[in-house]
Amino acid sequence: ATATDENADVQISDAASLPGSTSVLVTAEDGVTSKTYTINFTVAEPTVGINDRNVSNSEFVKVYPNPVKEFLNIDFPTTGRRKIDLFNSYGQLIYSAQTNDFSSEIDLKPINIKGLVILQIKSDNSVSNHKVIVK
Repeated sequence: ATATDENADVQISDAASLPGSTSVLVTAEDGVTSKTYTINFTVAEPTVGINDRNVSNSEFVKVYPNPVKEFLNIDFPTTGRRKIDLFNSYGQLIYSAQTNDFSSEIDLKPINIKGLVILQIKSDNSVSNHKVIVK
């Protein structure tokens, strides 16, 4: 907490644990007028867990090899329209393609990149991201 007047005083009593409360005592520049603010912290229950997701096998893809030198392979359990994007470590798009097949192969030689890249696969129903190391 920061006072808006440089002559005011602010004292904070931190919460000892969560859930818990923190109190902020602000004393005005006159040294007499004060107000205490209380901030209550709670811990929210997780809203999504692995057991809560309804994921069908059609959303799982196989990306190999990882690490990769020349050709990155992607296998899908079903056919369907998918967009494949590859991003460098700065988040810049370095490759993009579309496929309707069971598999796709990316030739990394013309891209001329090394290190960590993010492979993003979008379908009508899902988006998946995969970390891939290019040697």
